[in-house]
Amino acid sequence: MPTPALDYERFAADADSSAVQSVKGWTWPNERRFNTWFTRHAFEGSGDVVDLGCMSGSSTIALADGLSRNARAQGRKVHAYDQFIKSWDAIPGEPLEQVPTGSDFYDVFLANTAPWREWIVPHRERISDDTAWTGGEIELLVVDLMKSFPTTGTVVTCFYAALAAGRSHVVHQDFIFYGTPWIHLLHHRLRHRFDPVFEIPDSCSYVFRLADRPTADELEAAVDFSGITPDEIEAAFDYCQGLVTKNSAAPLKAAKAMAYYHAAQLYRHRKAAPLGFQGWMERARAALAAIDESLRPHRDYVRAAKEIAQATLQAMEEGIRRPMGRPTRRNDRGAPGG
Repeated sequence: MPTPALDYERFAADADSSAVQSVKGWTWPNERRFNTWFTRHAFEGSGDVVDLGCMSGSSTIALADGLSRNARAQGRKVHAYDQFIKSWDAIPGEPLEQVPTGSDFYDVFLANTAPWREWIVPHRERISDDTAWTGGEIELLVVDLMKSFPTTGTVVTCFYAALAAGRSHVVHQDFIFYGTPWIHLLHHRLRHRFDPVFEIPDSCSYVFRLADRPTADELEAAVDFSGITPDEIEAAFDYCQGLVTKNSAAPLKAAKAMAYYHAAQLYRHRKAAPLGFQGWMERARAALAAIDESLRPHRDYVRAAKEIAQATLQAMEEGIRRPMGRPTRRNDRGAPGG
């Protein structure tokens, strides 16, 4: 007998847990509500839960709280991954404002998650090519860690391979966000394998369900970003923008501009590329210019415009100081997670 379709909208009717909502984190209230509802009511217990980029634990707590109330979840855990090192500059009012940049915050995570300890397995590590998922099926994968092309590749080859067709869900906490266009390129490439099932309102998250398991070769090809073309970017964002109807359109439109910006960085020192550096950046600026005036006050549009302007100025300065094509050292520090 087929499993009945989930009514994802029901998450909003679930009673809030004050303990879950009171923990200071980077997640939106509706993201926590959805995580708790899913692991409490929709989770079948066929696999584990993996939380990638758990930061101070707000997403982990929500997931664990739901598991603790689900009789089908006996023996299942939330596997929470983070390096637990603050890699970003302090932001006023942020959850780890008092933790100096470069410092360890594992004790904060442990203190926040203490009431749910029996449901959580912390993994204190940097996700890299050496990371290996040694568990079985992953029924729910919550991703707030895809902050670069390389990390996206690692997450897909390591964790997507453990998803089960028809059962496993992926929650992308950065889908409705300007700064992670590789997520949109990835899920456009895998659109025949994943069903887009729910846009969490008043959040940055989108939920996908694995319909048909891709082969290892398909996953490897999906994260080979060496051949990105302008046509692929246009197609990917036509697809992804069509999925977002509950939240502002600005983040996805800004993400399209950032896709051109990151393609420019990816191809910057290659002679054979679909467009030269200037050509990619012209596409990025054109994508920004095409955004409706009404959406331009949105913070994602403002951030994208600033980053693209800074990259353009930097390239001009580098062109004066040294011949173009000579590599420069870049610091890929990423961004905070859940």
